[in-house]
Amino acid sequence: MSRRRCGFTLVESVVALGVIGVLGAILLASVSGAQRHAHRAGCLANLRVWGAATIAFIADHERLPFAEYGVSIPMGFTAPLGDLIPYSGVAIPVQDPDGEIDARPPLRCPSDGGRAGESGWSYTYVPSAFLPIEDARQVLAMFRSARSSPVFIDGGPFHASAQEIRRARDVSGVPLELGRHGVWLDGRAEALLRSPRRSP
Repeated sequence: MSRRRCGFTLVESVVALGVIGVLGAILLASVSGAQRHAHRAGCLANLRVWGAATIAFIADHERLPFAEYGVSIPMGFTAPLGDLIPYSGVAIPVQDPDGEIDARPPLRCPSDGGRAGESGWSYTYVPSAFLPIEDARQVLAMFRSARSSPVFIDGGPFHASAQEIRRARDVSGVPLELGRHGVWLDGRAEALLRSPRRSP
């Protein structure tokens, strides 16, 4: 008389665990990809807010908001935010007694790991590099030109993976545009560089 076997053999258990592991890895990759996509969409929405606020400011004042330094709430540098706040509907963040800054969207990029917590702002106002030395109306004309630079960009490569940064560094050093988004005066907001370029 043969005994009836109950349960799984060791081989069957290992195969089942392997299948579960592969399915878990696939699920984790798709969830993480969806999260990156959501962060990028949130960042582009934030940049559109600042682009629209800048366009409204220009319509009223016929110049770009002046800024000589980058935004740093702890140091008291709030330009260009001070000029753009009335057009954006957002308050300038304040620093609490513990030194923390509660910067929320649209001040903070969802992928920003720390810059906004330190300065109160995730983005870089590109015209601030030109405004201290050029006439504000000339700078406005330069940024309105067809092949202009974006007005705001991410303050760091927030949207680049570690692998993309390593690959770019291996090719030619990390380009400034890698992992950053920008907004132009025509209202378009998009990634500055999608992936590292390889030299032939």
